[in-house]
Amino acid sequence: MPRLFVAIDFPEEVNRQLIGLCKGIQKAKWIKPGQIHLTLKFVGEATDDQAELLKLALEEINVPAFDLKLKGTGTFPPPEEHHRPRVLWAAVEAGPELYELQKKTDHATQQAGIKTNQEHFTAHVTLARFRQAPGADLKTWQTRHQNFETQLLRVNEFHLIESTLTPDGAIHAPVQSFPLT
Repeated sequence: MPRLFVAIDFPEEVNRQLIGLCKGIQKAKWIKPGQIHLTLKFVGEATDDQAELLKLALEEINVPAFDLKLKGTGTFPPPEEHHRPRVLWAAVEAGPELYELQKKTDHATQQAGIKTNQEHFTAHVTLARFRQAPGADLKTWQTRHQNFETQLLRVNEFHLIESTLTPDGAIHAPVQSFPLT
């Protein structure tokens, strides 16, 4: 069964900027260059029939192209929750079209008969994961990159992506792209 997610990719220039951030915290497991994306919906494992139904449902999404930018960084959970950070991310600034697209991808998974986690959507790009507390390196890194910002990016399409887990990490392969109107 394929393991799927729906995402937005970035131009190579933005990917280079993001990879440039991926250093300076010893206990971080940094994202690999081919894995940078903005997840709209993690689908998980789906049967071949469900994957076909999902493709059909995603083809029906009608959302206009929109602009977004990456600006700032943060962690999950946030520092104010006083828990050990598990994820370091770049923040996404976008208008209502991004949230409309995400809501419609969520609905498409339901139409395909795929049960998924209905967590609140927080637009972000994962940069690193932590298996242990990152220590003072994290604060130093956040201070150094507190003004991180990309130029405005035009989003004209989104993608269904298959993720294959391997001992060296996940390998992502595009399944199908869907244009925005």
